[in-house]
Amino acid sequence: NFVNPDPKNAETYGYVSRGSVSLSMAAMTFDVSVLEEFLPLTNGLTAVIAREEEIENPLMLGELIVENKVDIMTTTPTYLSNMIDLPQLRKAASQIKVFDVGAEAFPPALYDKIRAVNPDAYIMNGYGPTETTISCTMKVITDSRNITIGSPNGNVRVYVVDKDNKVLPDGETGELVISGLGVGRGYVNLPEKTAAAFIDLNGERAYKTGDLAKITSDDEIEFFGRIDNQIKLRGLRIELGEIETAFQALDGISRVCCIYDEPNTKIIGFYVGELEAKEIIERLTERLPRFMIPNVFRQVDEMPLTKNGKIDRKCLMEEYRESMQNRVKS
Repeated sequence: NFVNPDPKNAETYGYVSRGSVSLSMAAMTFDVSVLEEFLPLTNGLTAVIAREEEIENPLMLGELIVENKVDIMTTTPTYLSNMIDLPQLRKAASQIKVFDVGAEAFPPALYDKIRAVNPDAYIMNGYGPTETTISCTMKVITDSRNITIGSPNGNVRVYVVDKDNKVLPDGETGELVISGLGVGRGYVNLPEKTAAAFIDLNGERAYKTGDLAKITSDDEIEFFGRIDNQIKLRGLRIELGEIETAFQALDGISRVCCIYDEPNTKIIGFYVGELEAKEIIERLTERLPRFMIPNVFRQVDEMPLTKNGKIDRKCLMEEYRESMQNRVKS
């Protein structure tokens, strides 16, 4: 079901119908590697597998893309944003016809960055956990407003439920649950974990994603990030993903990561952008209640990445704590 290029499988169809050479960068232990190899090879396309040194060296990666005429790329928003910012990779990025972006929330500023290097690129914002065979929903991004993860692919059904697994009406925020042909049978030799994550919903096996979302009036899915990014601060429940969504929507901000510093009961807003903290607070006050606005703002040149191309939250906090300690010493 995942590799079938039927138009109802919008992400797969978009991936294989608009390009011919796919770049493979994900580690074989990461689920995206299945997308990067199985989709092209089962549909008559070429897969160009980058070596580790090419992934880590922008100049070598750019040469690989250009020399092999790569025109399809799967990537996280953070990796793609960093890539476009590098002069060595702008020519390579301009050659990509299809960007399949996922694994993190899509920041509005990224849309304009992509359009600056390739005005005609086909931009897909995909979503899907490993447990449901990677690709579940997709939205074609055509502007920087109202960015969602779209609608379900073929033979995929989505629900938003409360803490008791009761389906919520459209417009209410809860946990995203997925059912359909792609849902796995559970975790090998982990019956308790399987029972907690795989449930029966409307007579089907379904997977509880652990992600916060809501279904909009247009029947699209708005994604807010992980439930475990929900914190309790001074008796109030706060979704860090909602703060990040509002923060990233500000003009002049390209990337955001909000982290709760529990020992000091502070929300720290790390960001890449040109705004000062005072202006950010003024703008966020128009979008968020006061208790959701970060207590500390820290501007960074770029977001550190994990090996899977996601924002490295642990690294951000380690650098922050180290800088605070150095300040105290001085």
